[in-house]
Amino acid sequence: MEKETNNFGIGLFFGIVVGALAGILLAPNTGEETRRKLMDTSEDIQNNLKTLSSKVRKETEEMIQKGKDFVKEIEKNTDKKIHSMEEKIEDVISDEEEIV
Repeated sequence: MEKETNNFGIGLFFGIVVGALAGILLAPNTGEETRRKLMDTSEDIQNNLKTLSSKVRKETEEMIQKGKDFVKEIEKNTDKKIHSMEEKIEDVISDEEEIV
């Protein structure tokens, strides 16, 4: 679901950029007005890219943290199981020694 949302957001962003550029270039304005609009649009694109970059960075950091937490949980559960198996083996050895 998150991937679909990210893909939609990226597609929407590029659609807006292409639409804005097409509108500016096809509008009947003077060269000076067109250059000003292009500068404004490029600033908007730059700001949007910074926002998108920050969002991607934040989501990546969150995924990395979730992965680290998952690995820690697996390690903890594995350690518990190993310790339990060691105790059972020690009990079996102890019982065998009592029989002999």
